Parts: sequence; C-alpha cells; structure tokens
Amino acid sequence: MTQLYMVMYICIFISFLVSRRKHADIERPFRVPGGKFGMMLVAALGLMSCLVTTFVSFDVPAGISAQTGAYALILGFIAFSLPAIGAVMYRNRKRRRQGQLIEVMVN
Repeated sequence: MTQLYMVMYICIFISFLVSRRKHADIERPFRVPGGKFGMMLVAALGLMSCLVTTFVSFDVPAGISAQTGAYALILGFIAFSLPAIGAVMYRNRKRRRQGQLIEVMVN
C-alpha cells in the first residue's frame, strides 16, 4: 500500500510545480517561502523522498516467500496502473464536458 500512497504524493508534487508555472498570476492563500527557489527545493525534496520510499518499499519482507521478480512486478503493476486508470477517466470526463458545452452553444 505504501507504493500507492507515494504515487499519489508524486502526482501532488508534480501538480504543484505545474500549477505554479502555468497559473502563476492566481492569488493563493499560501505560498512557499523563498520564492521560486523555495518552491523548487520543497518539490525536489518531496519528489526525491517519495521516489526513494517507493523503490525501497518494493523489497520483499522476510515473512513472505515470494519469487524475487514476481513480487516486485505485481506491486509495480498495481502501483502504476491505478493512477493511469484515473488519468484515462479524467481525460474522458474532460472530453465529455467539452461535448456538452458545444451542445449548449448550439441549442
């Protein structure tokens, strides 16, 4: 389960950087101190921590007798396929909304 949490945190840190870059002019209730350097430092440290935690957590616990590659493969598939499914659902929702907007404009 740790891998799933870390993948979500990785998405949060990436979206933090993207939103601050694409929508820099929006007034926000909180800003990271230190300007751009502080923002990059917080995001980089967070991303590195999450990536290290993700890869370390793929180590097979001593109590589980699993094939060496199969355990990591299954965990990796689960950890990275769930966010992909969410991204596909989000993309389809966005397309469906655009279709509804066009319908409203035409009618």
